Amino acid sequence: MSSQKLTGIVGEEITFATGFLTRSTNAPYGATGVEVRPSSGTADSWNFSPRLQKAWKFTASGAVYRDDTAVLSERGANQTATYNSMVATTDFIYLASAVPFRGVTINVVNANATASVLSAFYWDGAAWTGLTETDGTASAGATLAVDNNITWTVPTDWQKTVVNGSGPLYWVRFNSDAGTDSATSLAEAIPLGIQGTSTTVGGSQNPVIVATAVMPPRYWFDPDAVGGIELLAANATVIRVEWLITSPVTALFVQ
Repeated sequence: MSSQKLTGIVGEEITFATGFLTRSTNAPYGATGVEVRPSSGTADSWNFSPRLQKAWKFTASGAVYRDDTAVLSERGANQTATYNSMVATTDFIYLASAVPFRGVTINVVNANATASVLSAFYWDGAAWTGLTETDGTASAGATLAVDNNITWTVPTDWQKTVVNGSGPLYWVRFNSDAGTDSATSLAEAIPLGIQGTSTTVGGSQNPVIVATAVMPPRYWFDPDAVGGIELLAANATVIRVEWLITSPVTALFVQ
């Protein structure tokens, strides 16, 4: 893989704030490699995120499934999926990966303002069972109100299943006790791997010197299995990511 030919590089700077130091970002179209550059000598760390294999919005009235996979897998807010006016307890957001995952980073575009508590469920082989979740997207008593992570304790009896013909995959579904308001929309939902972050990119273990001739490590990945990367900042800081594009199609827009 060291001889992989590049057709482009997409760079981004990710700003971390207290209360949101762990976050994922989707890989751009055509990326198969990445370099991670911290802005200081702090011991920031990162790991690859499992790909979001399928996303459904389920509306109980009429039993309608809407495929949101492409929208929630695209970087940034170029496309959004509406989750407005969801009915309490009966409407669901379904997210799936090929491997178990411990949570998702949610990119909120239009915040939900309806006071509501989110619940998450997994398939235990026989029924949808409640997870022990922590909802970082809640603000002022409303779920899906701010960008952040929804995480849970990964169950030992989690089983793959099929939802609306998709699968078998590891699925989590979400609802809330009061639904959502008429404006709620999301741009990204990025799974968090069960292993968390493990590759140190700053500090004494593996120093990366920025803005010099020293090249940071370059990592190649399988885009069918990896959807992006998860970063854990040591403090409120900025981490720069350079995505390495190898797709022969260079005319497509990548943010």
